[in-house]
Amino acid sequence: MKIDRVSELVPLREDAPGIRKYTNQSAPANDNVEVSQLGRLSQEINVAVRNSDAVRAEKVASLKQAIDNNTYNVNAQTVATKLLQQRAD
Repeated sequence: MKIDRVSELVPLREDAPGIRKYTNQSAPANDNVEVSQLGRLSQEINVAVRNSDAVRAEKVASLKQAIDNNTYNVNAQTVATKLLQQRAD
């Protein structure tokens, strides 16, 4: 979850109806959190992406250098074929 515009949040009044104040001693001890299969998969993907940064950084650096040297070539046939394949799926 991403929270934007935090400065625009309206603070709740402590005396508003339905607001309960907990201290460490009075907080409910039976809170329970369950993570869905999709949540677990998302976490695994995030870990894999974080662990692959070095490989990705090398590839990006290599591509940047090829672009800067005007040696990067795009195979238009391959791009067109993949675009059509994605469109068909």
